[in-house]
Amino acid sequence: MTILKSNTKITISALTASLAASFMLVSYFPYLTYTIPAFAGLFMMLPLVEVGYKYSFASYIVSAFLVMLFAEKEAAVLYVCFFGHYPIVKSLVEKLRKTAVEWILKLLLFNVCVLIAYLVLSFVFDITIDDLGEFGKYSAYILLAAANVVFVVYDIAISRAATLYVYKIHPNIRKIIKK
Repeated sequence: MTILKSNTKITISALTASLAASFMLVSYFPYLTYTIPAFAGLFMMLPLVEVGYKYSFASYIVSAFLVMLFAEKEAAVLYVCFFGHYPIVKSLVEKLRKTAVEWILKLLLFNVCVLIAYLVLSFVFDITIDDLGEFGKYSAYILLAAANVVFVVYDIAISRAATLYVYKIHPNIRKIIKK
């Protein structure tokens, strides 16, 4: 394994943060409020694989700051509260190598993050579940259950994207970095 210079690590992290933040600007298009943060979070895999957790978290923090400044607010909250850091945290949790414990922790994290995002959207941006209209008094529970199913699919998709990155893209990135 090649040891990279500190300035190379910082450059990779900064580029990743700017890519994620730039991608989040697409969240202003209608119907992309949930999709764009989910994809933008995948950018955090690049510094995670190439330079490690510390730089990946730094990249997330910088991108989260930029996203809160420039992206559509609901999408920004979703990115900051969950999608931006999840690929990093997922990698850490999966080091436990105990599938049941991993899934319990990941589902717990997801539900806590959803609650935090809801509270931020409710109290800071005045966006509430009541805006759903006649969906019913159980709408929050139905939406949370559906969100958990989608989360499981998202988690599996991240694993596959990470595998694709490591085996197909990472070797090419390494060649570029070595130059």
